[in-house]
Amino acid sequence: MNAPKYPAWVNEASERSLAELFGVTTLSRGKTYADQGRVGSITSGSGAAGSVVQARVRGSSYRIYQTVVRHDAASGAVTTSCTCPVRDRCKHAAALVWHMRLVNQRALTPAWQRALAEVTADTTLQQGQGQPLALQVTRTAGDLQLRPLIWGRSGRWVRTGINWDNLQYPWGGQYQESHREPLAGLVRARDQRSTPSYYSRRVDEL
Repeated sequence: MNAPKYPAWVNEASERSLAELFGVTTLSRGKTYADQGRVGSITSGSGAAGSVVQARVRGSSYRIYQTVVRHDAASGAVTTSCTCPVRDRCKHAAALVWHMRLVNQRALTPAWQRALAEVTADTTLQQGQGQPLALQVTRTAGDLQLRPLIWGRSGRWVRTGINWDNLQYPWGGQYQESHREPLAGLVRARDQRSTPSYYSRRVDEL
């Protein structure tokens, strides 16, 4: 985990409080802008009185707006300003807040958990792009045991024919790359922490 890049209040603010600040529709549009990478050139400063964050946010007409978000430490109040026609509590300010929130959350989330989230988030079985993969998580004697699975001919997930060593390289597209790469990341994370005794472990378990 890394230290959060932006002021802590963006993590502490609930999504409900942000919806009350911006309005549900504006917050939703701001999330979309943040996901589309429209927030850039961010500068921030914090002190005892609070924090100020400024950014350039690209609007729907490709115009760039200067957006500022201020947080008062004493009252907890959040105020915004923007050079767009709305001027205050606009989707550009919502995008800036949501972007900061996502960046901070990513910094606070362990690498293995991010990789696992990427795997579990994709539940669709895409055809013609290699075999789909899944992750089986079981608890054994207080520890978590991870095993890769493939979609079998029987129409269900199976452990036969797959192990962690198979996943470290693309192997000519045998597996769906969007599934393989996050699982390979788990292997790399394990190897960085492992001791020589790791090599005596089964290759189908983490």
